[in-house]
Amino acid sequence: MNNLPDNNTPNTITTGGLYRNIDNPHGAQAPINTVGEPFGFISASTIDFSKYSKVRIAGKIKYTFTALTSIKLYFDTRLVVMPVYKNTSVSDTSRYIYRRSKVIEKNVASWWDVKINEGQTLNSGDLPFDETFDISGWTTTDNIAILFDPDPGTSGSYTDFKREKLDMSISIIEFS
Repeated sequence: MNNLPDNNTPNTITTGGLYRNIDNPHGAQAPINTVGEPFGFISASTIDFSKYSKVRIAGKIKYTFTALTSIKLYFDTRLVVMPVYKNTSVSDTSRYIYRRSKVIEKNVASWWDVKINEGQTLNSGDLPFDETFDISGWTTTDNIAILFDPDPGTSGSYTDFKREKLDMSISIIEFS
């Protein structure tokens, strides 16, 4: 789902990259409720995972922060992959259930201990990643979920921001 606020509304992608962009102006809601939640994608079709042992995922992340006060920034993002299946046992069949024991995650981007002055805007630049996940233990036929799990923080109060933005994209998903 590309940049859609309703994660139950599918947006089929047949070519190009996947992206998610978040722009949180001060006061819209607490930053942890916007930037600190997992965001990502679920495949449109199921995949027979028994045919594959690895999935390679590449892309980039860019974090932008405008400070109200002088502080230090700390930013990490984990990439999480997991097999998921559609819940057909309840009336809301647009919900997916993940296979808890099959979740794999890796830290893919860090921007750490960055000093920012009052009123200043800084961005991390593109933080590229190219990770291969071992999915040889996945033997089901399910959809795949690929999630960004950002973890931003500051040296002061987390309300010390004027605006923060997060741009995440995936350019390669390759099974082998």
